[in-house]
Amino acid sequence: MDVLTERQQALLDFAGRWYRYAGAQEQAILDEFGLSATRFRQQINDLIDRQAALAYAPTTVKRLRRLRAAKLQARNARRIFGYSAGYSDQVAKSGS
Repeated sequence: MDVLTERQQALLDFAGRWYRYAGAQEQAILDEFGLSATRFRQQINDLIDRQAALAYAPTTVKRLRRLRAAKLQARNARRIFGYSAGYSDQVAKSGS
């Protein structure tokens, strides 16, 4: 049975409200969890793939999954085409 620990729930709760921390996210993550921002994101990425996380915080998990998918798509576009997806959208709209 897939069950989240209290710490995993706290990580998801923080991820659901981290927009409040704007520029101080890294410090808030370090203060609250004793983790670097990179390690925090790694743990969140692992968590959002779990069914228990989706059951615990469906809105947060779905939002984080969408953000991850968008970042991956943009990264792949840069790798394949050599520019950001935003730039290609602007060029396509302008007809250039």
